[in-house]
Amino acid sequence: MELHVKVIPDSKNFSINFGGEYITIRVKAEPEKGKANLEIIKEFAKLGFNARIVKGMKSKRKVVYIEGEEEQILQALKERADD
Repeated sequence: MELHVKVIPDSKNFSINFGGEYITIRVKAEPEKGKANLEIIKEFAKLGFNARIVKGMKSKRKVVYIEGEEEQILQALKERADD
């Protein structure tokens, strides 16, 4: 499953918010040397999913590919979301 996300680095906590064209992901890491990207991948791993960034490695707008069933992925993200 591919997710179109907007990343906000240097945030107080990791969070996921639904709404609009993109899913917003706030990360604590700085946007340098791939730290924010790595945090995204690690957080998806904590939810039990393998993820990789397929587009936007140096951009705030990214496409993240997550392995797994779409329904399970969306359910896990919604449970983790701050909305």
